[in-house]
Amino acid sequence: MSLEEYEKCYREDKDKNLLDIMSYTAAYFRVAYKRIIDIVPMCIENLYILRFWEALRDLEMKMGLYGDKAAENYAKFAAEEPDSQEKREKLVEMKAKLSEGLEIIAEL
Repeated sequence: MSLEEYEKCYREDKDKNLLDIMSYTAAYFRVAYKRIIDIVPMCIENLYILRFWEALRDLEMKMGLYGDKAAENYAKFAAEEPDSQEKREKLVEMKAKLSEGLEIIAEL
């Protein structure tokens, strides 16, 4: 059957109204189904982010990074350990010596 024949049958059909209702309902559910597929993961992600934020806030409170002694606690966490400081100083000295050596080689 051609498109024109289908259209003629449709116009002459006594149950045309029922076909319209069925087609509109099917189209609505196709669109709604696609929206649900988009919304469900977004809701799950939002819930995950909210719970993660709450856990971070609790951790911040337990570590004392919020409140009166926050500056002192941040200073403790930011302080460099003596071993690391010594190693860093040695590396800085070594870098300076290597830079001097490169300059001497460049002059030759």
